[in-house]
Amino acid sequence: MSLSYSQYHEDYRPQLHYTPPKGWNNDPNGLLYHKGTYHLFYQFYPNDTKWGPMHWGHATSPDLFHWQTLPIALYPQLKGQEDIWSGSAIADTHNVTGFAPGGSPNTTLIAIFTGHSAPDGVQSQWMAYSLDNGLNWGYYAKNPIIPDPPKVRDFRDPKIFNQYHEDYRPQLHYPPPKGWNNDPNGLLYHKGTYHLFYQFYPNDTKPGPMHWGHATSPDLFHWQTLPIALYPQLKGQEDIWSGSAIADTHNVTGFAPGGSPNTTLIAIFTGHSAPDGVQSQWMAYSLDNGLNWGYYAKNPIIPDPPKVRDFRDPKIFKYGDYYALVLAVGDHVNIYNSLNMKEWQLKQEYGFKVGSHEGVWECVDLFPINATIDGKTVEKWVLTVNTAGRTQYFIGTFDGQKFTNDNPDNLILWVDYGPESYAGVTYNMEDSGRRVFIAWMCNFGYINEVPTSVWRGGMTLPRDLSLINTAAPDSKLRLASIPAPEILKLNQNSTKISGGVLKANTSLSIVPKVASKLVDIELELDMSGANQSADRFGVEFKGAKDWLRVYYTGAGNKFVIDRSGAGRHEFSKNFMLTPDAPRLTTGPVVSMRLVLDVSSVELYADSGLTVMTGSFYSTDNLTANISLFYESTDNTKQLKCNDININSLKSIWN
Repeated sequence: MSLSYSQYHEDYRPQLHYTPPKGWNNDPNGLLYHKGTYHLFYQFYPNDTKWGPMHWGHATSPDLFHWQTLPIALYPQLKGQEDIWSGSAIADTHNVTGFAPGGSPNTTLIAIFTGHSAPDGVQSQWMAYSLDNGLNWGYYAKNPIIPDPPKVRDFRDPKIFNQYHEDYRPQLHYPPPKGWNNDPNGLLYHKGTYHLFYQFYPNDTKPGPMHWGHATSPDLFHWQTLPIALYPQLKGQEDIWSGSAIADTHNVTGFAPGGSPNTTLIAIFTGHSAPDGVQSQWMAYSLDNGLNWGYYAKNPIIPDPPKVRDFRDPKIFKYGDYYALVLAVGDHVNIYNSLNMKEWQLKQEYGFKVGSHEGVWECVDLFPINATIDGKTVEKWVLTVNTAGRTQYFIGTFDGQKFTNDNPDNLILWVDYGPESYAGVTYNMEDSGRRVFIAWMCNFGYINEVPTSVWRGGMTLPRDLSLINTAAPDSKLRLASIPAPEILKLNQNSTKISGGVLKANTSLSIVPKVASKLVDIELELDMSGANQSADRFGVEFKGAKDWLRVYYTGAGNKFVIDRSGAGRHEFSKNFMLTPDAPRLTTGPVVSMRLVLDVSSVELYADSGLTVMTGSFYSTDNLTANISLFYESTDNTKQLKCNDININSLKSIWN
């Protein structure tokens, strides 16, 4: 716009501050920085220097000081609108609104503002969009997007923001929008919806009085955060600690009123009181699919026994015509039975001097899972307990009252060998036969120091569990886990790289065709021609300055996540730079599946027998260069590589 010199040098005209050439203006609106340009929209009436029907004026600047006034962006021309009042703008970089036509090179700009109508004074929230960087705007056909609630006088000035793209914010894993979270709780699949409750303190990024946060998903990946489910508001309770949830399909608790179409959801959790530290088991119930909860009037349902310090984390499940519950009791587990979920009888104490006791036992689970033995399908039961920063498991049998371990008492088995997988439990799945596992993707050794911003904590990928044969000399069953197959819904492009022979001390670029910071890589390597007792091979992710390596080494027969070059780690001396895990099967063929998020990597080796989860804190684009590498002290050695599959993934927040 061409403006005369005199127009901007009238008496009292600011020379350092932006004002429109003429007319009335008030509130700044839609402040947006996009592709090198600052956009300033503002409340504007062009026909007088006094208040009138509000428009959105528009100016842009490359540097926040030198402004160019553009044509009016939004007019009060919609039916029933007297004003375009204040609001905000955002760039729809992933076209989640769908306004951008296919193949459009431009990002849609979205304005969300208050539409004010007269004479009734209704204030509702409307949407407009621009496909040409804010010069021309269209209005959403189904406005308003947030109607004016009844009897509310002031309902205006919306601010939209993208909450899920801060530095280090996972794009494949669930953390809450803000606050502290730890253990997954109450994992329940009910009527097509996955419920994820979790330990949550909303007022800080460090632990405080624990609540149960709540999120739901139709597919285990796209999560909607819901209002807090359980608050520590009961007399004598300082915390709502971990527990589980189940659907009371037969109303054995009697909480559902007669004729109610909804199934009651039951939560059983540990109520922790202060200052005496008592831990007892409490019950809550919901009649509206988990949105609102009431507390059982006769809590606790399992009182804290005398002189027991650790008595917590109940997992309830259906067994035949009754219910069973497993509970962590310091150095062992208790197993209980009940017909109505309110009155419980102790049936077994198990685990004294069995497995690992490096730390207190907590966050327990007990579930059936089928195995193939001598060509026949056999039901086995898996008992998991969390201790010393990892999830330990035992395989055996269960008769509804007593668990029996199939393996020697001194055998120690882990679900995930990585440093950031703890408090793992599985979903109650309504007899689907499927077993889905989620853990807390953090480590208590340094969680309070990690450099995230408004949140701390998060969950691992959801994983399908199975029992498979190790093919080792003893041919023992072991628990394996792989990413839940719903991850395939996140694929935006698949790249296949032909296999071949990789010579010692060389590398092969395996960058996907479609760039993404989120990748899922599957490869299979035959080390028959390698020095199997010393050589190392794996995948390197490398950005402009940072790098991350995940590899197998014959020296020690183990897998390693080397995150020593993957950004920040100065925040804690306890942050393990090169965690490792044993290979649990034999044979020359090693399979590796790697799922890389913006701040974590998960390794699933040998069909999920060895699993590792590791976090890192880099803002570099580590998928800029991805390579398969092979290192050996003998240049004559070689590695055979089958076809490599790389999936570029979409963010779950799109």
